[in-house]
Amino acid sequence: MQYTHRILLIISFWVILVYSSCDRNAGEGRRSFKSLVKEYKDAHARKDVDAFLQLVYFGNGYVSEMNLRETKVSFERDLEQDIKRITRARIEREDRDRVKYYTLKALGSMKVEWVTNDKNTQFYSYYFFGKFEGIYYFLVPGPRFIEEELKSLSEGGGIGGKFPGVGQRAKLALSKWRSKNVDPEPILFWAVLGQPVERPAVLWLSFFDEDRDVIGFGVEEHYVDANGTSQVRLEEYPVFAYRNLFDVDAARIVPVDIRDADQQADKERWHSYMKGEGIDVNIPMSREYWEETLPSVLVSVPKPNTIEVNVYLYDRAGHKSEPVKLLSGIRED
Repeated sequence: MQYTHRILLIISFWVILVYSSCDRNAGEGRRSFKSLVKEYKDAHARKDVDAFLQLVYFGNGYVSEMNLRETKVSFERDLEQDIKRITRARIEREDRDRVKYYTLKALGSMKVEWVTNDKNTQFYSYYFFGKFEGIYYFLVPGPRFIEEELKSLSEGGGIGGKFPGVGQRAKLALSKWRSKNVDPEPILFWAVLGQPVERPAVLWLSFFDEDRDVIGFGVEEHYVDANGTSQVRLEEYPVFAYRNLFDVDAARIVPVDIRDADQQADKERWHSYMKGEGIDVNIPMSREYWEETLPSVLVSVPKPNTIEVNVYLYDRAGHKSEPVKLLSGIRED
């Protein structure tokens, strides 16, 4: 399928859009892109999240509050990497429409290349930047950003717009976003199984949830057992119970194990996980620590006429999304 290579490419890259507050006094010396890069490097070297947050033009309102939380998580992820080089780049054609709805006019993007020992994959972070009263800032999505993202997706824009059924689900999400009520039911746009070269398998979920309380996802697998009998396996994984850091329009990557014919979820371990056993509340729930605490998540690779896999979301109140067919970017040898 045409989207398979795109799936692998997306999963292989960390495209991080960064946000935060605008302290004008703190940025008085940031009168050039070069000085913005220097302050970014200094914050990274000191592992100072607060210093980084001073580099971003935030704006006001609900979306900005979400951006602040997500920005902090994104930069903490950056701090786990070593900088190889930083370059300035023009805004790519596919990004021009979306940056219209950022907090300032985007002048370009900053590309951060990270050190890696993987010869087959290179990781980057991207930051759009602009200028306010002569001071350079990184930018955040403005209030109209979510609406425009959903609108673009509903019209087939972006990589997700190429996946089956996403356009219709995005139209539903857009109508909910435009209504005055907060709708509690989550909407799953897509679920993609992938495995970057020499790396563990991951499940890529993109979804919409206005009250932002998704706690996990369910995996429903239809398969034929060794006796030729049709079977259904249903398992739920509350993977976000301790790391529910969502925007209304969210995307998350979850580490998974590829299921063999006989494996089943370890219900006892997941029961202990939900009780907080083995989780140190004194340690910040970074992505790295979150992955370390997760029990095994098992997912089968879909195979035509053999295994059909559907995925749905569920939240703390018990609401569930409509299930969607799992797409696979894993090549079968």
